[in-house]
Amino acid sequence: MMTSLVRLSLSLGLALSLGLALGAPHARAQDTRELARAEFDRARAAYEAGAYREALDHFQEAYRIAPHPSVRLNIASCYDQLDRPIEALVHYEGFLAEAERPAPAQRREVEQAIARLRRRVGTLSLQVTPDGATVTIDDTETRRAPVAEPVRVVQGSHTIEVRLDGYTTDRQTVEVAGGESTRVSIRLARAEASAAVASAATTRTPEAAPASEPSASATEATEASAEVEADASATPAPLEAPPPSDEGSGLRITTPVIVAGSITAAALVGVAIFGGLALDANGSFETAVLDANDLGLSSEDREAARADGEHAASAARTYAAVTDVLLVGAVVGAGVTTALFIIAQGEDERESDVALLPTVTPQAAGLTLRGRF
Repeated sequence: MMTSLVRLSLSLGLALSLGLALGAPHARAQDTRELARAEFDRARAAYEAGAYREALDHFQEAYRIAPHPSVRLNIASCYDQLDRPIEALVHYEGFLAEAERPAPAQRREVEQAIARLRRRVGTLSLQVTPDGATVTIDDTETRRAPVAEPVRVVQGSHTIEVRLDGYTTDRQTVEVAGGESTRVSIRLARAEASAAVASAATTRTPEAAPASEPSASATEATEASAEVEADASATPAPLEAPPPSDEGSGLRITTPVIVAGSITAAALVGVAIFGGLALDANGSFETAVLDANDLGLSSEDREAARADGEHAASAARTYAAVTDVLLVGAVVGAGVTTALFIIAQGEDERESDVALLPTVTPQAAGLTLRGRF
């Protein structure tokens, strides 16, 4: 039962993320589900045997094949066991961002793990000049200046090296406390030859330009600007609206156009309703999958969660199918409505037609609906 639910969670999560209607061949989708399930089973077996490095590789492969929040939670747990707090923190936070409605108990457990790991991780806020310099942290992680985002590091001592061609290399060692941010400012000095040229250039002081009288062209421009402002301040004469008229062509709306448009609108309302039901059922399914894989729950609760998950998955597929049918109907209805509307504009006006005519009066302007059914 556990194996079938794992396969269901991976396949439905992947299908919903792709929109349930991209038309991928059934055989290919089945192969993808089988591959993801096999990797997940290998990862779980390795994790229970304490082989966390091997389990991490299989969990990451399962997530690559069929991304799902519960798999990412297992990746975070592996990193936690391997004492790699930064990677574990990233995936725990990613789980909370991806899981729509995790179980309250599971959310509390993940939030507690995040709080524990953040006490072991600090951040480096780097201000490096000039731009383009290469910043290396602990001889492994490399960034390019400017470094806009704070860099997460484990608490303790860290070495920062900054280098750029034409500048002297700067190397500093800083102490980072867990849960705190450490600001590091590094300004590289130019190499000796470049520094000499720059020093010679800065010793030259340009002579101040003497003040001059305003030119004639500047005076003329000022006077022209004043005239424009005077003209702009004058109150414009009110525009007289043309008298109301029934002449001219209007937008003609015939009875078939109204009927087709009403059917299209009803189909769109159905899409919104059943689409919302499909999303709700999918959310219930996600919660059931997380509960079924939660080893902290009793076996009875996990079995009940599996049953709920299968029921929610069935409901989600049904609602999604109805939504697709209504969506196709809405698209067809919109096309028919548009065609009937265009045809109506070329017909002679009849008493049974409804027409939208533009109306302008001294008090207002708008559209007038004229005609009868």
